[in-house]
Amino acid sequence: MNEINIINLLNRGGANFKKAEDQYSCFDAFDDDKKVIAEMKDRKKHYDSCLIERKKFDSNKTYCQENGYRFIYVVSMPYNNKKRTYIFDPLKLEKENYDFGWEKKKCPKTTEFRSKRKINKKVGYIDIKDALGVLNHT
Repeated sequence: MNEINIINLLNRGGANFKKAEDQYSCFDAFDDDKKVIAEMKDRKKHYDSCLIERKKFDSNKTYCQENGYRFIYVVSMPYNNKKRTYIFDPLKLEKENYDFGWEKKKCPKTTEFRSKRKINKKVGYIDIKDALGVLNHT
């Protein structure tokens, strides 16, 4: 499932997400009607905790504070031979003193260009049980 498919899935629920036009944007999609931005990930295997980059977390938090938007983190991954998409509200979790377990970790510099080069990134984790919602699909 790619970003466009995730956007289409979210829009079936009444949202009006559009793909961010700037490839260097801190978010992947936005819904100006509902004032929501979304960072999206499509994972190839299922994880009980979803990795979130601190840099993206902070950039999206700042954007939301400056523009009056809400930030959701959307992670699609396989589950029982189908796809499952988890929707998180990282800023709400932060307000509730959620323990993201922030740490430095060697990660690919980018997944966009399939680079094998790894750099240190500060990352945290959100347990799937802490999702706002879960969408099951094929």
